[in-house]
Amino acid sequence: MALGSALVDYAVRLENAFKKLKAHRQFTKIEEKWLDRIEKYLVKEQFINHESFNTGAFKNEGGYEKINKSFKNQLDEIVDELKEYLCCLIVNCK
Repeated sequence: MALGSALVDYAVRLENAFKKLKAHRQFTKIEEKWLDRIEKYLVKEQFINHESFNTGAFKNEGGYEKINKSFKNQLDEIVDELKEYLCCLIVNCK
C-alpha cells in the first residue's frame, strides 16, 4: 500500500472495481447476471481464475465454457480487466 493512502475495505474496492468495469463496457442482461455472481463469489473467495469457473455453483451452471460463451469468448479478458481495476484501487492508479 502506498504510504499515506487510506485503507479501503475490500468489499468497497470490489464494488468500485465492478462499477468501473461496467462503466467501461456495455454488458447484456445475461452478462450482468454473471457479473453479479462473480462479484458474490469474490466477496467470499477474493480470488478468481479460469479454474474457479469449473467449481461449485459456476460448475453447476455449465462451467467455464458456458460462462465464457455468454461473454462472447471474452471472459478471460474481462476477469483480467477486473483484476487490473482491483489492483489500481489498492495503489490509487488512474
